[in-house]
Amino acid sequence: MVRAYAQAVDVLIRERGMGEDEVFTKLMAHLQKTGRTKMLPQLLRELKTLRARQSSRGPLLEVASDAEAKAAEAAVLAEGVTTTAAVNPSLVSGWRLTTADTLRDRSGKRALIDLYRSITR
Repeated sequence: MVRAYAQAVDVLIRERGMGEDEVFTKLMAHLQKTGRTKMLPQLLRELKTLRARQSSRGPLLEVASDAEAKAAEAAVLAEGVTTTAAVNPSLVSGWRLTTADTLRDRSGKRALIDLYRSITR
């Protein structure tokens, strides 16, 4: 059960773009409501393990479609990183490169999120 919670938190933060504060506020409310707050130390340990496992992997290049894969691989190669592209359907356009310690986001999804945030403030 702890692993499922950790994976859900990771998906919300990494793939769906929710803020860490928001995720953990909602997680705490859920754990208190269900009487599972004693899981927090185990959950923290599992999240650290999950992050370490992800950072040990090679660079990850995500593209919006197969048509953009070649251009994204060429752009990343120009920056000195060799990797193959994987299609991520949640991206609107462009690409994202995740390495051990950085994220280079050249996607349309990020631009749309920034536009939405600037409009709704």
